Amino acid sequence: MNAALIAVEGTLSAEEDLKRSAPTKWAKPLYDGIRAQYRTFALSRANDEIARWWLSRENLHAWSGVLCWNSPMTYPSWKADQVREFLANGWEIGVYLDSDDETIHAVQALGVLTLKVGAPVHPPGWRADDKQFRPWTDVVDTLDPRP
Repeated sequence: MNAALIAVEGTLSAEEDLKRSAPTKWAKPLYDGIRAQYRTFALSRANDEIARWWLSRENLHAWSGVLCWNSPMTYPSWKADQVREFLANGWEIGVYLDSDDETIHAVQALGVLTLKVGAPVHPPGWRADDKQFRPWTDVVDTLDPRP
């Protein structure tokens, strides 16, 4: 079975600090879909206890492994290095999910399929503030009076 590596912060959690972070709205369905096809491994900048607590709290269970950053390397470099280690140990990585451009590019260079996850820049219903708001009296004056 193929492995899927998922960076927790920014992909499943809305913030980098898991102690106070809520999940992203797509965290559970995304994880469930990936878990149905792959052995899942979490990559987190939090320590092991906090990472496992947060994943359990958000009902993201059945991870094959939770890997936590405790290296002098930068976090993006460490994540790419974890992918290299998986490949060197003979794992076939089906997909790598992250929200960090630097890591995505480094993992793509290793020949691994990547998926960049992120919140939409313009949420549905969003409208640019290209016009000033008009006073209510001006809006009322433009309406047709109807009996």
